[in-house]
This record gives sequence, structure tokens and C-alpha cells, in this order.
Amino acid sequence: MSVGEQALMEGKGRSLKELSETNPHLARRLVEKAGKWINTYWSRLSSQDLIQVYRNIKSVARKEERRRLMEYLVPRIILEAHRLYDAGVKVRIKESVPYRPGEEWDEEATVDALFATGAIDLDHLRYDLIRSRRKGNPRRAFVILADKSSSLTDSIHHIAVGTGMIAYAAQWDEVSIVVFDREIQFLKHFHEVRDLGSVIEQMIDMDSGGATDLFKPIDAAVKELARMPLLTKKKVLLVSDCIPTLGKNPVPLVSQLESLNLFYFPHRPETAETGPEGLVREFRRLPNVHIFPIHGFNDLIHGIYEVFMQ
Repeated sequence: MSVGEQALMEGKGRSLKELSETNPHLARRLVEKAGKWINTYWSRLSSQDLIQVYRNIKSVARKEERRRLMEYLVPRIILEAHRLYDAGVKVRIKESVPYRPGEEWDEEATVDALFATGAIDLDHLRYDLIRSRRKGNPRRAFVILADKSSSLTDSIHHIAVGTGMIAYAAQWDEVSIVVFDREIQFLKHFHEVRDLGSVIEQMIDMDSGGATDLFKPIDAAVKELARMPLLTKKKVLLVSDCIPTLGKNPVPLVSQLESLNLFYFPHRPETAETGPEGLVREFRRLPNVHIFPIHGFNDLIHGIYEVFMQ
């Protein structure tokens, strides 16, 4: 048995990930040899490593091999997204919602607010601690714009899991999903019924492009949101490094949006500290833009939570 095969059978997933980067043909053979052990083996890999191995070997893998790996990979991504979404819901429940006359009391949240002060009985309840349960919140519409240019290839796991989280969080709202480089591709329109697994599969399997045109996806978002009723809260989530290489200036279009939440992947760590440059600086000047610098996966997760708590 070769060193590579031994690494596979011992479940050293990191070794296979590194091997898939340097020798995708050998990595494909090792995956093929896993046979009935494939599920046990893949369970030892993180979702991010799974995606990287898949994308590294997909160009040399046979169709049935790609399908077998995708059938294991997509449910893992969805499960991860669901778990993160559930964790966010718990955070959201703890959020204070002050009472206003005429609203329905939220007894559980009120008691939690009281106990948080150190009080142990209702005799210490104050008016400012009362929480309410608000009804009739306006429907929301989310447009996700995911940059798939070559500079963000390594972030595809973040984008896939983030998209899954947003789809779960917005299951009572409307979601539209667009991927783009120099051109745009809709993975899902508003009111279109699409299986989340097929959307994530398309996202994982897509080929990264080279050039980036930010005007086209934002223009598509403006037109897509125009189809929604006037009272709908309309939010755009742009995931990008904001380095356009062609196309018109997108800033005038962004100023037309109700809300743009930019999940910004800076290529230089100091960028977020010294101030955004170029296009990002122009975005920051707009009152309807909220920028989340993304240096790691946790930054993306916290940004998504914040968008949904707005």
C-alpha cells in the first residue's frame, strides 16, 4: 500500500487535502479506492476541507465519482448551516425588545430581563424591564450577490454555508440568489421554489471566473427588488472583495438600494484598520451601506446574525 493510500485509510483528511492540491490525479484515485468506506472517511474532514478536495479533483474525476462526493458533501453543508442558524436564533431570543403601550407582553423575556439584574422575584420588576412580543412585522426580501471571481475561490465554503444560513433564516421571507464574475447567474429568483441542496450544489460546483463586474449584479438586485411590494423590507447582501476589473461604476446604483450589507473580504489585513480603499471607501460614505470586513468564518457568521436582527 502506498503512503497516500495509507493516509486515506487512516483517515488523515488533512493529508488528502494537501495531496489534492499538489497531485489531484492521485487524490482522485485515493477517493475512488475508499469504496464503501467513503462515508466514514469523509466524516473526519471539515466541510471546508471537503469542498477544497472536491474542487481540486473535480476536473479529473469521473461523473459518478463527482456525484457520489456531492451527495455526501451537500447535506453536510446544509447541516452546518442549520446548526449555525439555530445558534443565531438563540442569540436573537436574548435580544431586548422594550415594551410599548398597546403591545403584547412577552412574559418569558420579561422574566429573563428581571433575573439578569440579579433580582429573584417579581416584586423588583420595573417598567423598563418589561419586554413585548411584536406582531405584524413587514415581510422581508433578501438578495444575495456572491462573487465567484478567481480571487474568492478559497472562500467558496464561507459563501456556501452563509447562503444556507440566510436561506434558513429567511424561510418565511423571500430570497433571491445571484453569483457573478464578469457575468451574472441567478441560482434562485423571488417566488421561485428551489431545493436548497441544489442551490448549494451549484455554488460548490461552479467554476471561478477571472474578471469582476460589480455593476451587473447590483443592477440585477435593483431590478429584482422592484418586483416586491412597496411595504417589503428590502436588503441586499453582497459577498465580495470589491475589486472590479471591468464594468460601470456601481456606486450610483447602490445609493438607490434600501439597504446594502457588504461582506467584504480584504486581501490585505491592514485594509480594515487603516480604512477601506477605492470602491469600498465610496460605499462607506453611503448611509444605506453597512460593511462587515471578513477576516475569518466567525466574522461572516456574526455579520449574518446582525443583518437578520436589524
